[in-house]
Amino acid sequence: MLIAAASSFYRMGEESDRQTGRTVEIMLSEVGQPPDTPWDVAFVYHVGYWSHYENQGQYSCWPLPATASAEDLGRFAKERNVLVEEPEAGDVFLLWSPRTKGFANAGIVLHRTGHGLLPNGRPYIRCLTIQGDASRSGAPRGRQTLRITRDFYVSAGDRFIRWTSLDARIALSDITAKIDMVAGRQVLRRAA
Repeated sequence: MLIAAASSFYRMGEESDRQTGRTVEIMLSEVGQPPDTPWDVAFVYHVGYWSHYENQGQYSCWPLPATASAEDLGRFAKERNVLVEEPEAGDVFLLWSPRTKGFANAGIVLHRTGHGLLPNGRPYIRCLTIQGDASRSGAPRGRQTLRITRDFYVSAGDRFIRWTSLDARIALSDITAKIDMVAGRQVLRRAA
């Protein structure tokens, strides 16, 4: 669901260099940020939240927090032991910044396409990803949602969030919520 929702935003983004546009403003408002803020992490939250929204119960079981900060996402994932070094389709990726010594950007892994070694022996993992507020080269603040083939360097600090390992009750911040199995899948129910 996450990959399908994210893919539906392909090539969408800001309207111009001077105008953010309504879609990006909505994403940023959902995480409490003004229109001129980077929106790569807000994009992840938006597509996660709405791809996991239960219309009948009027809630989302998306387990990641509403934030515009890749560093906050990384801290959240680390505290819950879902920050991993090997990507799977649907994982949220976090790019490490040596300059800030923290996670600086986020997006979604569409699939892993390979791995290898640079001439200096440094290993990388290659993935097709989708990211909001990106340029064609994958640089931040590119103003569009794009599919990007990206090399990840775990040795340099890049990581992946295996959010599917989180208990969906976290999304409601209510550990008393009940999870039922319906037709072989977990369904979140509000506590009575």
